[in-house]
Amino acid sequence: MLEFQPPFIIVKSRRGLGLLDKLGSYSLTNRLGWLFTILMPIIAILGLYIVIRSVNLIISNALAREFIRSVTPLANLLIPGLNPYLPIVYGWIALIVGLVVHEGAHGVLARSLKFPVKSVGLLFFLVVPIGAFVEVDDKEIRAARARDSGRVLAAGPGSNMVVALASLLILLMMLGSASPVVDGIGVSTVVEGYPAYTAGIRPGDVLISVNYVNITKMADAYNVFSNLKPGDVVTLGFVRLSAGVVVGSYSAEVSVAANPYNSSRGYLGLGGVALREALDNYRNAWSFNPFIYLVWPTFSTSNQELIPFSDLMIRFYKSPLGPILPVLANVFFWIWFVNFNLSIFNALPIYPLDGGQTFRALLQGALRNVASEAFVKRLTLGVTFIVLGLVLSMLFFPYLLFQ
Repeated sequence: MLEFQPPFIIVKSRRGLGLLDKLGSYSLTNRLGWLFTILMPIIAILGLYIVIRSVNLIISNALAREFIRSVTPLANLLIPGLNPYLPIVYGWIALIVGLVVHEGAHGVLARSLKFPVKSVGLLFFLVVPIGAFVEVDDKEIRAARARDSGRVLAAGPGSNMVVALASLLILLMMLGSASPVVDGIGVSTVVEGYPAYTAGIRPGDVLISVNYVNITKMADAYNVFSNLKPGDVVTLGFVRLSAGVVVGSYSAEVSVAANPYNSSRGYLGLGGVALREALDNYRNAWSFNPFIYLVWPTFSTSNQELIPFSDLMIRFYKSPLGPILPVLANVFFWIWFVNFNLSIFNALPIYPLDGGQTFRALLQGALRNVASEAFVKRLTLGVTFIVLGLVLSMLFFPYLLFQ
């Protein structure tokens, strides 16, 4: 059946119901249902933590507000083509995977627990596929026991989180095969008009020595460059790369200029990243700052320097995967990122999202003999408005708080 609701086209069918029945018949499906139920409150708490932390940062930090204003409100939309930092191809792949996983998990758990599923289908924006859906009988879900309806509702956010974590693990395993083409400081920026630029140094070169002493760590480079004074002369050794291959090496004798912000200090007009440190820090970020994995590889130069597979950094690395490494890395990063955000958002206690419906079902079960259905509904809506207010404040506070 075809429905047209401008600008969306909805294609409904019952042909996929047999697949849902088959997947729902496996004993593993029932176990996954309980796993998703356990994950649901954990994901919701994590989501609330991220929202509250973000709001607090926006209120207390003027630089954070300025940065958010600079990226525009469109950066909050997970819609490729509207979000300026979400790549079209990778973004659509990730979004379609996330929606298919989310809706498919609802349908499989519903059939596993014998809930009716009316249809499955695809959703198109004009002629562009943007997702899939499973039409579960909502009345049956609301009337069911909380333990059963809860498993169906938790399946969407839970499956998204499982896919997200699996994608992140695959990404880190792929990066485990990568290594710097040359161990040194990758040049990320060269300021035009300053000594490094005049000497012919260009982004993509690798600094390997200063005054004939090997340099591989940022601490070593900082110890040298922080002590330079205007007029000093240093000899810099570089390797030049092209398409991930060494194509030459050169030395440059550079006379240090005055720092534009502090004339008593030296300045070369050169920015860079320790390549091995950057790779190791990203691969091991799960142990000291996992939020690094939520940094987009499409933001500014300073953000891209953290991410080995960004357009800025990938030229410095090699892998047995060859030129397909950045493609696969971006595919799995965006699947991780989009599924993580879909999971977090849908698990929040905002009605009628999965988290809001689950919250209402839990209240009905816990207060069945204590409070009326009308009270449960009012309490659910109250919590919804509070959480929704926090989410919306993330969007509007940067533009309301100017100081």
